[in-house]
Amino acid sequence: MGYTGFYTDVAWDHWVLTPVLAMGGYHQGRGKYLDGTFQFRLELSLDYQFANQSRFGLKIAHISNAYIKDSDPGEDEIMLNYSMPLSFGEHS
Repeated sequence: MGYTGFYTDVAWDHWVLTPVLAMGGYHQGRGKYLDGTFQFRLELSLDYQFANQSRFGLKIAHISNAYIKDSDPGEDEIMLNYSMPLSFGEHS
């Protein structure tokens, strides 16, 4: 699935909550049948941000066609993630 959408980081202390709303295209391949190419993605992650700006957290997501087709089997995800910032050159 390729998608584009909107997200924002809501931070307090070392915790970061990130909601995502996106839409995109899905190709079944050997994956789950989702009854259509056009899909929506809702995602929410809660991460702990370390002093070096890296993050460790839990992400949950749901992909579905929002009943724009006859059936909406949907797909759910739960993922542990670790991310770290990359820096390319000097920043002022």
